Amino acid sequence: MGSKNSITLLVVTILFLCFFITNSYAIEISEKINKESLSSLIEKEPKNFQFLSDVLTLKDNLDDLSLKTNIKAEYVPGEIIVKFKNEIFKINEINFLNNQLSFGVPSLDLFNMENGLLNVEEISNNYSHKILKNVYKFSYPEDSDVSSIIEYYKKDKNVVYVEPNYIFHLLNIPNDNYLSQQWALNQTNDCDIDAPEAWDIETGDSNIVIAIVDTGVDYNHPDLAANIWDNIAESLNGIDDDSNGYIDDIRGWDFYNKDNNPIDDYGHGTHCSGIASAVTNNSVGIAGICWNCTIMPIKIGGSYGIPLDAAADGIIYAADNGADVISMSWGGYFTSTLISDAIDYAYEKGAALVAAAGNSNTDMKLYPAAYDNVIAVAATNSTDEKADFSNYGNWIDLAAPGVDIYSTMPTYEVFMNDNYGYSQNYDTCNGTSMACPFVSGLAGLILSKNSSFSPDEICTILKSSTDTVTSDYYIGRGRINAYSAILKDSVPLAIINSSLANSGLTGVVNISGTANGSLFTNYSIYYGEGLYPTDWTTINFSSFMVNNSILAQWNTTLVDDGIYVLKLNVNDSNGDYSEDRLQVEVNNVINVFFVGGMGPSNYTYIQDAINDANDGDTIFVYNGTYYESLMISDDINLIGEDQ
Repeated sequence: MGSKNSITLLVVTILFLCFFITNSYAIEISEKINKESLSSLIEKEPKNFQFLSDVLTLKDNLDDLSLKTNIKAEYVPGEIIVKFKNEIFKINEINFLNNQLSFGVPSLDLFNMENGLLNVEEISNNYSHKILKNVYKFSYPEDSDVSSIIEYYKKDKNVVYVEPNYIFHLLNIPNDNYLSQQWALNQTNDCDIDAPEAWDIETGDSNIVIAIVDTGVDYNHPDLAANIWDNIAESLNGIDDDSNGYIDDIRGWDFYNKDNNPIDDYGHGTHCSGIASAVTNNSVGIAGICWNCTIMPIKIGGSYGIPLDAAADGIIYAADNGADVISMSWGGYFTSTLISDAIDYAYEKGAALVAAAGNSNTDMKLYPAAYDNVIAVAATNSTDEKADFSNYGNWIDLAAPGVDIYSTMPTYEVFMNDNYGYSQNYDTCNGTSMACPFVSGLAGLILSKNSSFSPDEICTILKSSTDTVTSDYYIGRGRINAYSAILKDSVPLAIINSSLANSGLTGVVNISGTANGSLFTNYSIYYGEGLYPTDWTTINFSSFMVNNSILAQWNTTLVDDGIYVLKLNVNDSNGDYSEDRLQVEVNNVINVFFVGGMGPSNYTYIQDAINDANDGDTIFVYNGTYYESLMISDDINLIGEDQ
């Protein structure tokens, strides 16, 4: 999956620079490298040469080329997340030695004493899956050098991974008797999700649980209270009656404040809850996509943001306590092993995971939306155009309304009232945060009609039933349509593996994926030119099922370089069909672009050359001083004149 990243050059004199950009660093790094070691470093660690926000400083001496990247990902001061290879210690065995925490690992105890380790906390008490075992949060003084601590832990043989306790951010944009204000459900120009038509068939089942993993929920709101999850196995008695590791969690859990009261003191989670499943047809307030689905309130953040450990615990709690759908209207431009593991855990337990794609108007991948087992949701406006703030790119699955979305707000004063001027009870918000619960609510509606659908089947239905969007950028298959989705009674699986989207395609490529189902008859795979093709050329037709294997081979030398979309259609004997699409880039011809110098076709600005370049192309920069903020995409080679 491609991504585009911001690189800031401050008074940069180009003498020698050649690097590939393919993945992202998550924390601040600083390295000294010379021209002999540069190529070998790139070859060994190409993933280390993609940056979200960077400063490049190139010195005159080729043997003293300094490369410094400065990532702006935020994390909780003094905190790290560590997964150990084995259960090398128990949390109740941790003790104080000379007024310092000690847990019996000689290789780390001395280091922790010297660095003032304050606390060790188990991330999850769930041991039913190996990916969740032996993961801990270590807390040091807030002024500690987290980067140095992480580097030390990385060298220890007992450690599987270590990362900062990153902070995710919410993805809204600050500033039934109300059904007329909910254009996204129904409007005259039909740029809506056709909710009333879907409601003629299905209005939702209270047995379907949608977890709103967010800032909490105003569970007493008159338009939400009747749909709030009730943990009937738990009582308010100070005892963990259901033995799930949480005492008195009668309506969810607060992982931000670590208590059993997931009340919303921010406003964001309540707004998302109303979109997904406000109580409907009750002569009060607004209508939710799913009238009767149950809302599980899980609080993982607030005005400070969303700590990594709280987010992971929230996802795990939702999966362990029966959530059918997990809605995540937050994210960050970094990857996390802990969050990835939590996502995979929930997916394996059968939860459909939905996440907002972000509001930065960029194709940089935002996580958790960009993980494979998550449905990534972009935002559209009331005319089915890409919302001007919405992220885009070939990692997006589909879009949903995200502009001027009217929904519930807490009935009491919260952060969004005091700091952003929002009203209590109900108000309008913008963002992919709002688009996300539209999809989560629709997933709940689909499951209400057929609770046997798997997460992959839900994703296939959602992507196979969309309406066309208007966008100069790729925002997924299209905008969701609830009526088209709810009509599907059977669903052959149609999945194109996303690996082809990671770089430019050359020569003959294998298109892999899945085309199967209990009533499967055949599949076809096509290509079309551009972001949203209207003309398609068949690559392969087959009446044989495929399960995560090769669907077709495509000779890309037979087409011009450029952007294409692959389309997989799968048919079954019921007359139903499913569809998946993947945006890819063909780049068989390697071009060289010149910046500076005296040539008649030379570029004045590096960014202009980058805009015209494709994967694998080279940009040759003549000596000079360039003041620019750059967006460098994929595998572009930058070469200085004196190489």
